[in-house]
Amino acid sequence: MRALNDRLKFVGLGPILMSSVRVLKCSFTVNMLHQNTLELTRSALAIIDMQEAFRTTIANFTATAERIAIMVQGAKLLGLPILITEQYPKGLGHTAPEIIAVLPASQDIIEKTTFSSCGAQPFHAELERAGV
Repeated sequence: MRALNDRLKFVGLGPILMSSVRVLKCSFTVNMLHQNTLELTRSALAIIDMQEAFRTTIANFTATAERIAIMVQGAKLLGLPILITEQYPKGLGHTAPEIIAVLPASQDIIEKTTFSSCGAQPFHAELERAGV
């Protein structure tokens, strides 16, 4: 628990995800997870279709891609699985370079032809493999 708390503080999430509770008649502080806190072992970062073709149609695309890149760095620090999909990359291009630049070298990208990632069997397989 201490290691997770330290990692969360490192990426600036500690105060958001952890709360200290003073236990009556005790002289120590107990760290308790909030009831809506995600479980590290059952979580993943999914980046869905952040492709170059959408740069001109999604408002603030560059800023969004940069924020996703920060999320990727946080996911790597926490050891979270990262899943990335690309909708028909032959026609829509590949994932934004801002995101690609921070991905692990061994990162697989799931190519799909269905609009929904939930309709793509490789996406389901990756979720299962990651234990999410």
